[in-house]
Amino acid sequence: MKDELPGKIAKWLKVQGYPLEMTVAAALRKDNFYTNQGFYYSDPETNTSREIDIIATKTDAFGLFQVEFVVECKSSLDKPWVLFTSDSNELGKNIFQNYAMLSNLADKKLRHKLFTGVTDKNKENDKASILSLPWLKQQSQAYGVAAAFSSGSSDDPAYKAIMSALKAALYLNRSQEENNPYSLRFVFPIVVLDGRLFEAFLSSDGKTVIREVKEGFVSYFKTIAGFPCCAVHLITADKLTSFCREAMEAANQIEVLLKSDIEEMSNNLSKTSSE
Repeated sequence: MKDELPGKIAKWLKVQGYPLEMTVAAALRKDNFYTNQGFYYSDPETNTSREIDIIATKTDAFGLFQVEFVVECKSSLDKPWVLFTSDSNELGKNIFQNYAMLSNLADKKLRHKLFTGVTDKNKENDKASILSLPWLKQQSQAYGVAAAFSSGSSDDPAYKAIMSALKAALYLNRSQEENNPYSLRFVFPIVVLDGRLFEAFLSSDGKTVIREVKEGFVSYFKTIAGFPCCAVHLITADKLTSFCREAMEAANQIEVLLKSDIEEMSNNLSKTSSE
């Protein structure tokens, strides 16, 4: 008699979204990220324990430099998600923290390189390197997202996924700030959608335009537990391979930019350890 239980388990796993999570984690590992699946964090607003699907990390041996992607995975094959965009949805004033949550030290180092280079040549080189960082090239953000054909309330799965990624990223950044304030840390909140994604906006003649996209950035420009939020990068599953590659390229570019600072911090740590 054929055992039907494995098939039933596979069907249950698919409904629960586990295959997507496993696929995303495997893709990130393929591009040399260390991944932590099923990471539990404390909700900064309610202090309740919640789970985020994946933490993908690139770090040095001492934890002096860290780039982390906090990933929430969602499957919505029956209800496409819709990004609401507008020309008036301007970026925040802090260009560094529009798309990532930075440690205080990382923010300070980037500002120092941008505004106080040792020489004019160094300053211009640093400025060019900083402004070429991938996440600073994004020019627009959606002001909202919703699952189509749903009520659009706070229980909307798209909104909940965005908030989950934001809260987990905020927790990770703030908790590590308390435990290790001497770290150059960059935390990017990500949502991976197994489903179709659309953008909705008004054209110049006032007509509603709907077009399908593969990714977008969502920002509510709100605070959580008193801390400002950055935008969340939303991508569809069929963009996963290119996203993982681009994420590692971004992490490498940040590391190269801060190479002298990492080496200086490492040397200081070695001296302290030998005393």
